[in-house]
Amino acid sequence: RPVSGIGPGVVVAWYNSGNDGWLTGSFEMHTAYSPDNGATFKPVVVAVRDVYELSYWLGPNGSFHRWWTSMFPSISMDGRNKLHIAYTSSPTADWSSPEAGDIRYLSSSRAPYKNYTLPITVNRDGLLTAQGHPAIAVENQGTVHLIWEDHRMSPHLDNTLYETYWARKVPGAKSFSKEQSVSDTP
Repeated sequence: RPVSGIGPGVVVAWYNSGNDGWLTGSFEMHTAYSPDNGATFKPVVVAVRDVYELSYWLGPNGSFHRWWTSMFPSISMDGRNKLHIAYTSSPTADWSSPEAGDIRYLSSSRAPYKNYTLPITVNRDGLLTAQGHPAIAVENQGTVHLIWEDHRMSPHLDNTLYETYWARKVPGAKSFSKEQSVSDTP
C-alpha cells in the first residue's frame, strides 16, 4: 500500500510472512521509502515483527470468512509527514480460539522511515473475540482515526456477528480513546 505526504516522498508498506513461511509463526510489516515520487527506493525496513500470524479462515470453527488478509497494513500520513500504520495480529497461536485478532498500531516520525515506535494494541475489549481489517485515516494535525471489524457482540463469543468500531488517538497521547461501535446493528 502506498502513501505520500507533503513533497515528493512516497512510502509503501506490506505484510511479509517472514522466514518461517506463510501463516506459520511470526510475521513482519515491511516498508520502503522513495524520496523521488517512486523513481527509486531506499532499502526495505522491517517496521515490526509480530508474534503470531492469523489463520486463513476466521474461527473458532475456521469457516466464517477469509481472515488472513487482516494482516495487510493500512497506512496514512499526517501534515508533518509522520507515517501511521495499522494491522491485525493474533494474540495466540491457537487457531481454534475465538480470540483470532487484535488491532495494532505503530508510527514513524520522519523520512527515511527507518525507526518505528513499538506497536500498541488498540482494542481493549478483554473478550475472547476477533478484531480485524483495520482502516486508518490521519488528520493534518496528527489525530489518528481507526475503524475495524469487531466481533465482541457475538453471542457465545463465537465470532458470528460483527460491528464496525472506531477509536482515535490525539497528538501526544500514549493510547487510543475508548473504542466505540459506529454500527446501527450487528
